Amino acid sequence: MKPATPLPWIVDGDEVTDGTGTVADVFGETSEDREQNAAYIAHAANMYPKLVEALQWAVERLDDNYPVAYCEERMRQARALLAECEGD
Repeated sequence: MKPATPLPWIVDGDEVTDGTGTVADVFGETSEDREQNAAYIAHAANMYPKLVEALQWAVERLDDNYPVAYCEERMRQARALLAECEGD
């Protein structure tokens, strides 16, 4: 699944925005909890493209350089994760 709203997401106190409006409702018992949750949500969303790119790079290199039996289970997991990340 890809973000529906353009990145980067920005933390503004206890809100997560894309610079034009709120993109995520943040909950928590205290304002500090909400601010921490907002920071985590924005960080995770903003890291998504970098993580997918790194995983794609790793899968391509492993496919080219290692026998399948060497890392078959990890490659299956990596491919499944990529498919989940790239799904709509």
